[in-house]
Amino acid sequence: MNGVQAPVVCLVHELGDRRVWWRLIEALPSWIRTLVVEQPPTDRLAPDALAEHIGTAARAVLPEAGADLVVASDRAAGAGSGLVADQRAAHALLVNPDAQALVDHPDYRLPEPTAQVAGFLLAMAPYQEQLREHGTLPEEGVEAMVNHFLGGCEVLEEQDRRLLHDIATAWFVRAMPFDLSDPHGAASSREHDWFACLSAAPERFTVYSGELSGLGAALRTVLSRNVPGAHVVSASTRTAFPWLEEPEALAGLITDHMDPRFREEPPV
Repeated sequence: MNGVQAPVVCLVHELGDRRVWWRLIEALPSWIRTLVVEQPPTDRLAPDALAEHIGTAARAVLPEAGADLVVASDRAAGAGSGLVADQRAAHALLVNPDAQALVDHPDYRLPEPTAQVAGFLLAMAPYQEQLREHGTLPEEGVEAMVNHFLGGCEVLEEQDRRLLHDIATAWFVRAMPFDLSDPHGAASSREHDWFACLSAAPERFTVYSGELSGLGAALRTVLSRNVPGAHVVSASTRTAFPWLEEPEALAGLITDHMDPRFREEPPV
């Protein structure tokens, strides 16, 4: 396929660091061009603000023709779906998309709080006043936030756990002071609501859903009842970073999505 442009896969994550994706990038075939969006940390934590922040960074680096596929994880799902909605990406693979978009949906059942959540609330209790008044945390509070953010990552290799800890710690430190004008996070606008975008055009989305403290099952229930045409891939991965748990599986899912012509005769 000489002269045919290599397919572009755009990777977006709220941490905005290429190193988060390193195992997936290594597992993908060389004929796929990967483009990692590395947006700076932001103090704006509300879903709409975060999606706009990530989406703006992505649009600045995407080629004129856009991306063949955007892979968006967790709280970056709103940004990924927005790229599909405005035709900057042909398809989106949403990896464990943020369940906050489903909280007000009648079919969504929030799982019972885990011991991990209870431990996080207890660890954060001494710092709530400082966080509320100044939007900042001491070193111990940042450590508690990072540990909660990376909860369940014990199954990852130690190298990856250390890497994620360092990246997340730097992110939280650089993002402070946080803008807590909307501490509970207002509902996303339709433009940045991954569930609304998926419902409007399910053929342009694939949802990868692992087992995250019961959130995966709750998410799949809503999709099966309300978007029968949704393409959902159920998985047994247990962390928010399944491409570090099973990089070959995610790479295979991405490769299978590419036009068969690319797989049969890759661009050179």
